[in-house]
Amino acid sequence: MDRLKQMLDVIATAHFPDPPASEEMVQACQARLKVDFPSDVCEFYRFANGARLFDRVDPPYRIMSLSKLCHPSLLILGEDIRSDATRGFVAFCDVEDGNYLAMNTDDCTADKCSIVDCFHETFPKPGYMEVVANSFSEFLSNALTSDGKLFWL
Repeated sequence: MDRLKQMLDVIATAHFPDPPASEEMVQACQARLKVDFPSDVCEFYRFANGARLFDRVDPPYRIMSLSKLCHPSLLILGEDIRSDATRGFVAFCDVEDGNYLAMNTDDCTADKCSIVDCFHETFPKPGYMEVVANSFSEFLSNALTSDGKLFWL
C-alpha cells in the first residue's frame, strides 16, 4: 500500500479530496451494492469519500462519493439495465460528458478490480467497453500523471 499512500498524499496536497468515509460507510455501501471492494478502493474511501482531480469546479475526473456509487446504466440510461456483460459494474468516476468509469466487481479480488470505460454512446454494447486499468491503484496512478487528460484516449 506504499504506492497508494503516496498517491493519496498527492491527492491531499494537489487535488480536491472530500472528507473521509467511515469504515461503517464503506461497509454499508458494499452491502447496498452487494459487492466486496478491493483493499485499495476501501483505503481510498477511508481517505476521502470522493475527490475532484485537477480542478475544483470542472474536474476531468470526479471520483464519486460512496452514496452515489451505482450501476452505470442508472447514470447513462436513467434506468437499471444489466446485461451479463455489465452485471457487476459499479460506476465510481464521472469523466464528463455523460461518461463514467466503472469497477467490474465480477472480476474483483482482494487487491484488484478491472476498470472499464462506460462511454455513453455505446454503453452497454459488448465489445465497446474498454478496460482502461487493471486495478483502482493503476487507475489513480494513470489519472494523476495524465495532466488532466483522459489517459486512455
